[in-house]
Amino acid sequence: MHMKPETRDKLAFDSKAVYYNPDPSTKSINAPLYLSNNFQYDEEIYQNIVEGARITENIYGRCGNPNETLLQEQVAMLENADGCLALGSGMAAVATTCLALLRPGDHIVSDWTTYSSTHEMFDHRLTDFGIETTFVDCNNIEAVKAAITEKTKIIYFETIANPNMRVTAIPPLVKLARDNNLLVICDNTFASPYVMRPLDWGVDIVVESATKFMGGHNDVLGGIIAIKKTNLPDDFLHDLR
Repeated sequence: MHMKPETRDKLAFDSKAVYYNPDPSTKSINAPLYLSNNFQYDEEIYQNIVEGARITENIYGRCGNPNETLLQEQVAMLENADGCLALGSGMAAVATTCLALLRPGDHIVSDWTTYSSTHEMFDHRLTDFGIETTFVDCNNIEAVKAAITEKTKIIYFETIANPNMRVTAIPPLVKLARDNNLLVICDNTFASPYVMRPLDWGVDIVVESATKFMGGHNDVLGGIIAIKKTNLPDDFLHDLR
């Protein structure tokens, strides 16, 4: 049945996980696959494009399609997020987020336990763009404080961490970030929103590899960016496209 967002948001997590908003025109429970890479749009949308206005309707496959929209709405509901963006892999989510937020000369404080490809990107790839990373034990809040410089923009960590299942305490990091005007990014891949919803603990951005526990059957490759808008521009996700 169709449900108002305010009613849907009160559902228990298990109900949210199986919830689907039927297509209003067909009442179909399962969405069809939309294969078109272009979409027809009317004069009003065309005029908005000409004027450079923000477009939320489907116009071109790279900018989104109905299947992507449904997935993003579902994951945003599970993460208690203000918005969500689906990408082709977990590393696409990590890289897209970092490259959108950072500029040459900026600095990251990252937990030393991160997914190997994330560690490689921070330690060997972002340096090509003049972005440096200091790796610390994020459960040692004094070490995190000592690593912060005037160029630091992000505190980054995983919980539950890949591969050693290490758990990082979120509240102290969020408080430290707020005190220093920093953003907090958490990779929630191993926990998934079933176990942990970091946005509820004050984290600004969650990234996930949907390939792993969210997909769950070794037949999905994807990534997720989920956000709370409190400390981000309103058009942050839109600009990522």
